[in-house]
Amino acid sequence: MPALDERVAFLEGRVDEHSRGADEVRALVVHLDAKVDRRIDGLDGRFETIDRRFDAVDRRFDTIDGRFETIDRRFDAVDQRFETIDRRFDAVDQRFETIDRRFDAVDQRFETIDRRFDAVDRRFEAVDGRFGVLETQVAALDHKLSRQFLWMMSVLTAVLVSTIGTLLGIVLMSG
Repeated sequence: MPALDERVAFLEGRVDEHSRGADEVRALVVHLDAKVDRRIDGLDGRFETIDRRFDAVDRRFDTIDGRFETIDRRFDAVDQRFETIDRRFDAVDQRFETIDRRFDAVDQRFETIDRRFDAVDRRFEAVDGRFGVLETQVAALDHKLSRQFLWMMSVLTAVLVSTIGTLLGIVLMSG
């Protein structure tokens, strides 16, 4: 029968082994925590990029608003010209062709405005498409992180159960 000192020394050795194992598990948890933090920081950077893109879209809308104000002023000017033409109609027979050319210029401006609206519509469609892709990517990342978290928790649970089982075995052997 082994002496009491031998049994205590044996148990101390086992406790040291388990302490080292717990330190390794602790180091793995710290490493995984840092890895998750890095990934979250990466996501934060992507969201900041998206915010900058939204700001750029807002600035584009401001530019479009300014263009509309310019167009409104031009329409007001055209309206004033028409009033002048109405008052001076009899006196401007020889200028009638000039007025026709001005209408052509206004028509061309309307066509330009229509093209700009078409361009804005295409930009909105492109932004909508990008948001769809972004939503898909975020959903995939969320799914992947959930699976990694579940796997990590199952590994940690298995290690913890194994350690508890070993400790119980030691306690039962000593008792």
